[in-house]
Amino acid sequence: MLNLNQTVIAGVIGNDIDVRYDDSGVAYCRINVGSDDEEKDADGNARKVIDWHRCFVEGDLATKLDENCQKGTNVYITGKSKSRFFDEGAGMQRQVTELWASQIQVIAGGKPPKIDLDEVLGSRSGGNTEAEDDVPY
Repeated sequence: MLNLNQTVIAGVIGNDIDVRYDDSGVAYCRINVGSDDEEKDADGNARKVIDWHRCFVEGDLATKLDENCQKGTNVYITGKSKSRFFDEGAGMQRQVTELWASQIQVIAGGKPPKIDLDEVLGSRSGGNTEAEDDVPY
């Protein structure tokens, strides 16, 4: 018998990435990824429906996600689906199913690369920070 727990989600990150660290120093974060679909309403008109998927990311993958992605980044995520229960209060239990990410690929968007302005300006002037004689203005 074959048992496989593999989940794939392609969508847009819908929240700011907030990396936290557990007591042992391992990084983790939870992100919400929205994927859309088109459905027809009762009148037959097409409308876009967004499904939100809760994803849990840990370890080096969480820090790389924080470095390279932001809210609005299109991502392709693979991992395992896990369910857990928690007490909502007043004796009510709630079940949450999350995608525990094992791989994340940026499709589009992301954070712009960090630029060292001093390095860029220094390379334009050939390392000379003094004003040059042939200034065009």
